Amino acid sequence: GGIVSIVWCCRPVLVLSQFAGDATTFIRKFVPSSTTLEPVQVGGKPGYWIAGGPHTVFFQAPDGAVQDYTVRVAGNTLMWVDGEVTLRLEGRLTRAEALALARSVR
Repeated sequence: GGIVSIVWCCRPVLVLSQFAGDATTFIRKFVPSSTTLEPVQVGGKPGYWIAGGPHTVFFQAPDGAVQDYTVRVAGNTLMWVDGEVTLRLEGRLTRAEALALARSVR
């Protein structure tokens, strides 16, 4: 049920987080009107580009419990599911920059 994050400290500040579970089940239900949500593909895997205002992501952990995760840095967010984990890349990136970086994650 934990979250693992890697933080890059320098221009731009980026946070890449990984957690067990699937955030795509709940994401459409909890995005405020100040935030845009766009479906994307990251290496053929489903995801979302989230831009605009702050948001909280709710996800279902492997044990079935629903947990929440709030944005950690100012900026946009790219989330995608890979197997049984959700990855979340946050920072001041364009959609194209975030997708290119996400495709390089192994």
